[in-house]
Amino acid sequence: MEFSTEQEAIDFYEAYARSQGFAIRKDDVKYNDENEIVSRRLLCNKAGKSERKNKKNEDRHRPTMRTGCLARLRVAYDIIRKIWKVTMFQPFHNHDLTPANFVHLIPNYRKLSEADKQVVNGLHSQGVRTCHILGFLMDQKGGHEDLGFIKKDLYNYTDHQGRVRIEDGDTFATLSYFQGKADGDSNFFSEFTFTDDGRLENIFWADSTSKLDYECFGDVVAFDTTYKKNRYGKPLVIFSGYNHHGETTIFACALICDETAETYKWVLNMFSKAMYNKYPKAVVTDADKAMREAIRVVFPNSKHRICSWHLHKNACAHIKDKKFLEEFKTLMYSTYTPEKFESEWQRVVETYGVSKEKWILKTYKLKQMWASAYMRDHFVCGVRTTSICEGVNSFIKKYVQNKNSLVDFLHNFERALKDYRHNELVSDFKSFYYQPVLTTSLPGFELGASKIFTSKKFKDVKKAIEKVGALSVTERTVDGNNVIFRVNVYRNKDAVFWVHLDKVQNKFLCDCRRFERRGLPCSHIISVMKYEDMDAFPESLICKRWTKTAKKDHISSFASKDVNNEEKMVMFRRGALVAAFNRLCEVSCMSANDYKEALEGINSLCDKMNKRREGNINGNNKANKPVAGAPRNVKAKVLARIDVDKEEGAEEENKDEDSIAEHVSVSHKMNGKKHSLSVPNGIKRKREDDKNGVPHDIGYDASRTIKHESQSTGWNHGVGYVGNYFPMYSGIPNFGGSIFPQFPSTGILPSHSNNTTALHYGTHS
Repeated sequence: MEFSTEQEAIDFYEAYARSQGFAIRKDDVKYNDENEIVSRRLLCNKAGKSERKNKKNEDRHRPTMRTGCLARLRVAYDIIRKIWKVTMFQPFHNHDLTPANFVHLIPNYRKLSEADKQVVNGLHSQGVRTCHILGFLMDQKGGHEDLGFIKKDLYNYTDHQGRVRIEDGDTFATLSYFQGKADGDSNFFSEFTFTDDGRLENIFWADSTSKLDYECFGDVVAFDTTYKKNRYGKPLVIFSGYNHHGETTIFACALICDETAETYKWVLNMFSKAMYNKYPKAVVTDADKAMREAIRVVFPNSKHRICSWHLHKNACAHIKDKKFLEEFKTLMYSTYTPEKFESEWQRVVETYGVSKEKWILKTYKLKQMWASAYMRDHFVCGVRTTSICEGVNSFIKKYVQNKNSLVDFLHNFERALKDYRHNELVSDFKSFYYQPVLTTSLPGFELGASKIFTSKKFKDVKKAIEKVGALSVTERTVDGNNVIFRVNVYRNKDAVFWVHLDKVQNKFLCDCRRFERRGLPCSHIISVMKYEDMDAFPESLICKRWTKTAKKDHISSFASKDVNNEEKMVMFRRGALVAAFNRLCEVSCMSANDYKEALEGINSLCDKMNKRREGNINGNNKANKPVAGAPRNVKAKVLARIDVDKEEGAEEENKDEDSIAEHVSVSHKMNGKKHSLSVPNGIKRKREDDKNGVPHDIGYDASRTIKHESQSTGWNHGVGYVGNYFPMYSGIPNFGGSIFPQFPSTGILPSHSNNTTALHYGTHS
């Protein structure tokens, strides 16, 4: 039997082995003086036996599969004909061959294809659990048998991938990750601290998009440290806020070693440095004392608001009176004047007899940090709790797990960040693409607001417009350039609001302070605009952070460097190909003929691409040319062969292959009957070297016969070695004319084979 290349012979023997129920492995090779392979031996993977020292290991739980099997094949390069031919074949095994229903479980035939690996990596990156990935792949391929691997193989692969990412240590991988981010983003900022013994202590980072978002929407920042879902239990600090749609946006992140005031000061200083010393107008946190101290020192001019949810939770823990708790909630959220708040506070604590409680006294001292009455003139963007951070934490849980290494955590967090940014893109599209239906009695104001504000903020303005119908201006007083309006609420004599209008600057000021607190015009101001017969919102009532063009003036200065990233290009190509194949599946799976045509086309294209790829890899292409030229003084070199000197049966393994009888005596069983095939008696080959040192056959000596016991397979045979060719079966049906059942005698396989020191990255100074 002949082959054009060594690899073709290996593929053929492997396919034969799989059809018979065993697996192969490569054994020794022989080289010529040019270091070119001229001979290759392939063994049954059960050849040899386990080392004795392993058998003495009492803790060894892994069973052995070695049985000292002598089945093998050798191919050699014919320099004259420039082909590879079989020079030795031993088909007999000393073990039962694996039944067909078990063959796919043999380790040699179990592996994840490159396509499988890409699917696994892609699903893992989106937080899909390994067990669910296994189920998905089984559905795609039609069950366990067609999967190509088992559950353990998949888990081993995912575990290996995780270890590869941190091969040089989690810290090194983390630093490399940030260096890569800095290389692709000129505005990326990161900084670290290390302990005295060189361990990574604190990490802070912000990319160009986050810095752009802070430039546009960093007037109010919320942050907390409740999220600790990583292998090291490090608290994750997330700086977040609201974008122009009122949706969550993330400004920066940090992983810290502890929650002390000193650590928080470091984090806030890094935040200030990354954002070019631009301080937020307001900061919302929980009631943590260390946070308060750090904010007081680093952000002295920022309004610090304590999370209302955390405060109410503490109130429930200290005061059990439900009626008091309802009153306390009203005191937190109502936009009283400071004087009104003080009188209401005294009434409530005296009514419920809690004025002497330690928690009440302590909380009252912090009133300017939680009572809305003391924040009427401060822009807080509607943020009263750190629930914005809690929402981020809940969202991140979809992507990260406790067992994640640090670098895995960073990769998964980045994917969660991309989802948030995509949400903003979708909201931008909706704001520009769709036009609202005008439903109020003031369509001029409504239309004007729809063109200015984002769709979600327009809804808030629309609600204020709708409330104008219940309001009436009952008094108008002119004081120079200032006009004062009294606005009454329908059938509510106690609800009176005073609106001031500066005619020169065209500015409004309302008692409710909604515009000052939230940046949106209130219904009282809109009712005055109606009374004054205005037809549009003045510039003074348009808070740019809520408009459709909120980021327009900042994008160019924060544009990150466009890097030609080959990895991204591969990802894009893969996505496009997957989409194309999905379309092909839809049109070809419903018809058997279409399915066959599509499959043949794919296999043909894959073969073509593989050959082209091999040609590119090999340069002058040793794979597609004969491996050897004119060999001289052939020298044997052993590559990854069995150390037979340490194996049982080594002497039997090392018998000269030339001494194996070159006689064929074939016997097999078919349909319960035994068939025999007679071939010339045992032939012993005589050899001599040609002038180039290559051994070749010069004659045969009929001297002995070798007989073999039939093996318990679907069909059993016994074949000895005959010269330089395989014997042909005669008179035996259904064997395709070759010693290998189901394979053509030419050796051509079917085309459908399945096979505290600080470091920082970035250009920021």
